[in-house]
Amino acid sequence: MQEKPFNPFIAAIWRRLAETMLVEPSRMAITPQQVVDNLQAMFGNIRGKTPFNTGLSVFAAWVVLGGPVWHLAPRSFRVWRVKRRLKNSRVDLFQDMARIRGIVYAGYYGHWLPAPGPNPDQQAEEDANRDNPVLSAIGYTLPHHRTRAGTPDDPAIAEFTGNDLPASAFVHPDAIPDEVEVVVIGSGAGGAVAAANLAAQGYEVLVVEAGPYLSSSQITTHEKWMSSSLFKDGAIQTTRDRDIIVFQGRTVGGSTVINNGICLRLAAEGETHPDANDVLATWSALGAPIAEDALEHAYERVEAVLGVHEIDRRLGRNNGTRLLAGWDAYKVGSTEPLDQRAVAGWFRKNWGSKTEPNACISCGYCNTGCPYGRKRAMPESFLHRAVTAPRPARILAEAEVSEIGWGPRDGDGRRVANAVKLVLPDHRGKTVRVTKGVVVAAGTIASSNILSASGIRGTGKNISLNIACPVPALMPGDVIAWDEDQMATFIDRGDFLIESHFQPPMSMSSLVPGWFDEHFRRMHHYNRLASAG
Repeated sequence: MQEKPFNPFIAAIWRRLAETMLVEPSRMAITPQQVVDNLQAMFGNIRGKTPFNTGLSVFAAWVVLGGPVWHLAPRSFRVWRVKRRLKNSRVDLFQDMARIRGIVYAGYYGHWLPAPGPNPDQQAEEDANRDNPVLSAIGYTLPHHRTRAGTPDDPAIAEFTGNDLPASAFVHPDAIPDEVEVVVIGSGAGGAVAAANLAAQGYEVLVVEAGPYLSSSQITTHEKWMSSSLFKDGAIQTTRDRDIIVFQGRTVGGSTVINNGICLRLAAEGETHPDANDVLATWSALGAPIAEDALEHAYERVEAVLGVHEIDRRLGRNNGTRLLAGWDAYKVGSTEPLDQRAVAGWFRKNWGSKTEPNACISCGYCNTGCPYGRKRAMPESFLHRAVTAPRPARILAEAEVSEIGWGPRDGDGRRVANAVKLVLPDHRGKTVRVTKGVVVAAGTIASSNILSASGIRGTGKNISLNIACPVPALMPGDVIAWDEDQMATFIDRGDFLIESHFQPPMSMSSLVPGWFDEHFRRMHHYNRLASAG
């Protein structure tokens, strides 16, 4: 039986929050207790201190709201108190309320019914949820139950497992070598490409990844479970001031497993605003010149492996076309030069062409892992190349790097990495000697932490993150934006990029504006929502 991370007292607070944040319990599709049970399951799947810290935040919010007085009061008073004390506060502690609100929504809109049997497949899981009361209440249909035309232009939902990594690619914690030539820290976009290139050159490569590996058959449309399995801190990691939630993949393949596969070049005709910043010139001025022709050839090589194409326009026929039409209408009345020179189009992605056996089937679950094995993320592309090279790279999953070890200084005063210190899943330590080098490619945040812990100064300064601000809109009639690619079209305005955007119910609930009954009402117009960001 799975351990429940929240004790009965904290669980009782969660229940009261569910009764407050959503709607009167009589109007809910599931009971407040079922919401709490869902949160127990979700946080029980999250490693580290996140469950404890979240419980602490909930208790602190409860105290500030009035403790027992608030807890025992009628719902109208509880709603009023949240609005008065926490909703619009700028105090750090109080800002937790917005995050707590999103967690309650996850417990409700992420409701999932277990399938019978010990190892149910994706079809069985979705069949068990054909009559999921929450999904039915908002009019949402799971992919296997959607009506498809059955033509090559509108393929049926089916799983593809041909690109899964073999079991032989993974190293058991008890079989970790004492010495290797190269350790690659991180298995995402940077680490996977480095590992594939090094393995192709004959180097002995060990890839270390903090998260687990989930094959295509293990990734499902169960949003709550996938978010807690594939994201760091269960997809509720925030900045220290709690202002921004930072989504970060924690799985073999890194964030490529939970992104939308959008493949943009720094500059490309028909894809980039002509007045956009010259990135290569900026880098050169910072002392990091990149030859344009070398970058062009690198793009071509990577795109060939990933199968980068403009997406099949069928995949964005609802949400994507509305963004383009809306921009055209806006531009007619604008006199801004940046607006008039803006570039609009359809994204190129690493889905491959629609004639391939793993062509995208537009299920809409890109951000919680592709449940049908159609995405060419790093496990299905560069990591696959790395572990099938003549001298195969090996992957150590669910192991963290605590620091990099260094050899003595040479005549020029430089120190060369000669070891990597690991923390294994059972918290044992292990040091692996390195004879050629270490590649640090664990993402912006983790790489900075590892380098800082290894004695390198100045890391984590002036970093750049992709800040997204999705804006949903209620349309006059049904849009059904969820039965397609999550991000299909774009507008490059030079100083910002607008993307068409949509999410499955649990993820979308955290983006739909409003609190309490208003938010509940808007989610029940789910089929009429369109979104851009």
